[in-house]
Amino acid sequence: MGRPTKYNPEYCNVVTKLMKKGHSKLFVAGKLGVSRDTLYEWCRRYPEFSDTIKVGEMMNYAYWEDIGMKAMMGKY
Repeated sequence: MGRPTKYNPEYCNVVTKLMKKGHSKLFVAGKLGVSRDTLYEWCRRYPEFSDTIKVGEMMNYAYWEDIGMKAMMGKY
């Protein structure tokens, strides 16, 4: 038996909030106070967390693409 997990379902809200602002999974792990490996373990163990990370990645890409497009058009 290992030690109990620090996982909390509320972390899904934290992930969404941070990643839609363009932050990476590594940044999210740091904000949650866990290693990148722990973040990936939570994705394997908790389907709702994995889904949130996947949606967060899409929001992250959209954030940066929007900034890039604005910059190309001289609006940023």
